[in-house]
Amino acid sequence: MSDRGLVLSRVTAVASALFALGLGVLASRSSSEMAFAQASDSLLDVVGAVVLSFAVVVGQTPRDAGHPMGHTRAEALGALGIAGLSTLLSFEVGKSAISALLTGARPELGASLLALFVGKGLVKAVVFGLSRRSKSPALRALSVDARNDVGVALVAVLGFLAARYRAPVLDAWLALPLAAWIGWSGISLARENVDLLMGGAPSEVRQAELLALARGIQGVVRADELRAQFLGHSLAVQIEVQVAPALSVRQGYELAERVRLLLESEADVLSASVLIAPVDSSPAEPAPADSSPAEGAPTQAATRASGARPRAEGTS
Repeated sequence: MSDRGLVLSRVTAVASALFALGLGVLASRSSSEMAFAQASDSLLDVVGAVVLSFAVVVGQTPRDAGHPMGHTRAEALGALGIAGLSTLLSFEVGKSAISALLTGARPELGASLLALFVGKGLVKAVVFGLSRRSKSPALRALSVDARNDVGVALVAVLGFLAARYRAPVLDAWLALPLAAWIGWSGISLARENVDLLMGGAPSEVRQAELLALARGIQGVVRADELRAQFLGHSLAVQIEVQVAPALSVRQGYELAERVRLLLESEADVLSASVLIAPVDSSPAEPAPADSSPAEGAPTQAATRASGARPRAEGTS
C-alpha cells in the first residue's frame, strides 16, 4: 500500500469514529435497527482502519535476517481481520433485526438520521473510488468495506423513507438482507486473503505476461516453465529459460541477471529466480535395446545437459 493508502485508512478511521458516535446516539433515541446497524458498522470500521494502518506499516518494513522475503503478508493478515469483523457485524445486525421483528418495536425516525445515512454513503463512495483499483490486500479490504457501506447507506435511506411514510416494520426487514450482504462480503474477503497467505498462484493471464517478458530478452531461445506464488500481495517467481549451448558460464549468468532484473521491475514481483538450461534442438536417437554406454563414456542426457555435440562414428 502506498503512503496515500495509509493516509486514506487513517482518514477513514476518523470519519468512521464520528459516524459511529452520531449514529449510536440516534439509534438509542429512535430504536431504529437501521441506525443500530450503521452505528455498529462504523464502529467496526474504526477498528478495521486501525488494524489495516498497523498492517501496512509492518508490511512496508524492509527485509531482515529473520524475514528474508520481507513482511508483505502483514497486509493479508490485516485484511483477514477485517473479514472476521464483517462476519461478526453480520451476526449482530441480523440478531438485532430479528429481535425487533419479534417484539414489534417501531422506530422513531428524524431528519438528522437521514442526513447521517446520506453523509456516510457519500464519504464511503469517495473511499471506494480511491481504493477500488489497488492490488494491495489492505486497500482491497478497505475498498470492499467501503462498497458495502455505500450499499448499506442506500438501503438505509430507502428503509428510512418507507418506514417513515408507509410501513415502519420495513426498517427491521431491510436490515436482514443487509446483514446477509455484510456476512457474504466478509467470507469472500477471507477466502481471497487466505489464498494469498497460502501461497496461491496468480492468474494464468498474469503468468503468461511474465513469460512473455522473459521471452522478449535477447539471447533467450525458449521460456516455457514458470512457477509463481503469492507472498502476501507480492509474487515470488521461478522461471527456466533455455539458451544457446555455445554460451559461456559468464554469458549465461549475465543473461539470467537480465531476466531477473526485468521480472523484479514489475510492481507485483518481490523476487525472481532464473534457471538457465541449454536448448537441445537435435532429435533424440533411441539406443539399441541390447546396448549400454561404455564405462566412462558420457550418457546422452549428460551430453545434452552440457551442451556438447556427440561425435559421429568414424570421425576423429
